[in-house]
Amino acid sequence: MLPAHCISPNFVTHGESTRRHICLLLIPSFAPLLESTKESNPGTQSILGSLEFVHGIPLTMLLGLAMTNGFNWPLWAPISIKHLLVLHCALNLSTPFHAAIWAITLCAFFGCCRLGELMVTTTAAFDEKYNVLCSVMITFHKLHDGSSSANFHIPWPKMTKELGASIILTAHNNILCPVAALNHLTINSPTDHSTSLFTYTTTSCVSKFLLKHEFLNFCTQIWSSALLAYVLGHRFHIGGAVKHLLTSVPPDIVTATGG
Repeated sequence: MLPAHCISPNFVTHGESTRRHICLLLIPSFAPLLESTKESNPGTQSILGSLEFVHGIPLTMLLGLAMTNGFNWPLWAPISIKHLLVLHCALNLSTPFHAAIWAITLCAFFGCCRLGELMVTTTAAFDEKYNVLCSVMITFHKLHDGSSSANFHIPWPKMTKELGASIILTAHNNILCPVAALNHLTINSPTDHSTSLFTYTTTSCVSKFLLKHEFLNFCTQIWSSALLAYVLGHRFHIGGAVKHLLTSVPPDIVTATGG
């Protein structure tokens, strides 16, 4: 059976180019098709072969990626809008720690970037060559149609490395607005501008890095309580890209955004 992402009514209503991009993002979802055996069987190849015919994705690519590490890929779900809404309900955005959590959540999701591109695993690992500073210039734009956006530069993304990349965030007229979430910088305003963009202020009035494992532990506890799927850091990037594509954002725009 094909993954639900690719057989939903929303999926089939999109153009061929958009569907192809979605499938490429969701290739890991096809790994379970091969988990039952160490040898690819005719039924599985038939399913994947039909996908190749419809979407132009090489069968060898799908089989090769699905068979990586001996078919032992775990089933990690992407971040979904439901994950975001559940998290929002558990936050008090006037609290510095929660404001930082919310800012990085929406920046990673709607900016289609990996958590490792926005935060560090330890304080000692922070390096301005690789990590975004709180002094980074954030540019806000008002567009002709009345919408607004914000963008900032990250110095070392996974794909372009030292060339850097721009994180582009478009405002939404709802609680999931990534531009509004940057209000975190008003609540958390460290005096040391050489620290991380997502530093927060503790109850002792000390600036502290929001570390990746602290962020994921906090979110996972909330999502587990709501019986939502367990996720990994790079699933923000995947979930955001799929969300953009399913709302008819052109694939080249998603790529420019970060996905």
